[in-house]
Amino acid sequence: MGNNNVQQKFKQISPLLGATLAIWFVANLASQLVFISIHGNPYDGLAMLMSLGPIYIAILLAEAILWVWVLFYLAYKTYSHILSSDPPEITGTGQMVTKST
Repeated sequence: MGNNNVQQKFKQISPLLGATLAIWFVANLASQLVFISIHGNPYDGLAMLMSLGPIYIAILLAEAILWVWVLFYLAYKTYSHILSSDPPEITGTGQMVTKST
């Protein structure tokens, strides 16, 4: 019962985090596109973050947490997909039994 509760919470949180990741990614691409169109070359993101002072560590930490979430989410989805798929049945003669639909 506890495992089902964790799965429900995970499913409830994932759309919000997915939207956050998508917005963050598109915002990065859009800002880079605008900068390249004005200056002709991409900006140095690390130098820009370091110019913020000590807060850049918090920004990098937030980004790292987001990417760790993505990795765990993809691993969870892959694992649950592998467990939910039905393996093919094999008869005693070594032939696979296919299900017709």
